[in-house]
Amino acid sequence: MNPVSRFSAVLRRSLAAVFCCSAVAFAQTSSVPGLLAYQGRATDASGAPLGATAPVNRTVIFRIWDSPSSTAPSSRLYSEQQNVTITGGEFSVLVGAGNPVAGDVGNA
Repeated sequence: MNPVSRFSAVLRRSLAAVFCCSAVAFAQTSSVPGLLAYQGRATDASGAPLGATAPVNRTVIFRIWDSPSSTAPSSRLYSEQQNVTITGGEFSVLVGAGNPVAGDVGNA
């Protein structure tokens, strides 16, 4: 085997080993996140943003169902309650950082 062919073979094996190790390392470090960033807009019944002139705090319940069309308690997968600061109608929370809602199906 000439030196160029030998180098090519070694290079291919080395790259294959690096790729395999990278794939294993990636698989071991990727996981489901514990928190979900969520941003929203809150308005009153007339459509005016809450907290338009000064920030306001509101208790908000976030719920996740197993179906986009069912809001039945038996379809509820998760719910939590958070105190949210709303400024100019906008808020930002980390779903998963709140407190479970007592009695909700998904919080057993």
